Amino acid sequence: MKTLIIFTLIVIMGLAVIGAGPSSFIDNVGAGGIFLFSAVNSDSAFAILDEIKIDVTPITETVEKGTFSLSQISDNTLQLLSDNITKEKLAEMEVHRLINLEREKYGLNILEYDENLSLVAKLHSIDMADDEYFAHETPEGLSPTDRASRSDYVCEYRIGNLIYSGIGENIHMVKGSSVSFMSPESIAELAVSGWMDSPGHKENILTSNFSKEGIGVSISAFTIHVTQDFC
Repeated sequence: MKTLIIFTLIVIMGLAVIGAGPSSFIDNVGAGGIFLFSAVNSDSAFAILDEIKIDVTPITETVEKGTFSLSQISDNTLQLLSDNITKEKLAEMEVHRLINLEREKYGLNILEYDENLSLVAKLHSIDMADDEYFAHETPEGLSPTDRASRSDYVCEYRIGNLIYSGIGENIHMVKGSSVSFMSPESIAELAVSGWMDSPGHKENILTSNFSKEGIGVSISAFTIHVTQDFC
């Protein structure tokens, strides 16, 4: 069963190709927010997620309609799933660390790691991998703003006398036959260096009004997707 992810935003987009070896792509969006999803059911998979402290409650509440169970998959495949989930979480934490190092260089506040916002980011990365696209807008035409309000994630911040709502977002993709061998550190370094070399992405990273971020990494056979959401 395919994981459904929908996300709506007011966007300012930029696309660039960076790096050598595996193809690497980045994209950014200035503001947005909203979320809705469904997922496959598996006691084993949920145990793995819980073990690495990912909140699986929103997923478990939506899987009842699914007919496919990961418990039907071999132990070797489940071990690979476990390894990838661990690598994804380590990469997410490393992206967060590197982002805060960049903000420190410019005298900006450190961003808090927001697990709920990370779930929003994670599901978008999974959806891009599942449906083989790379964009803030889903193939169904839903933008990041639609996706965030439907997940009940509310983000408001003040700029001067005005209060803004919605999230900022950067996305990154690496594509190639060797991506499964990349370390969490190299995944994070490639994403953050690519964003910092691109004016639009760098602007999101160095926005002083943001106080929180969420990171979602999805690793599949030939692609890695990284979504970075700000509030």
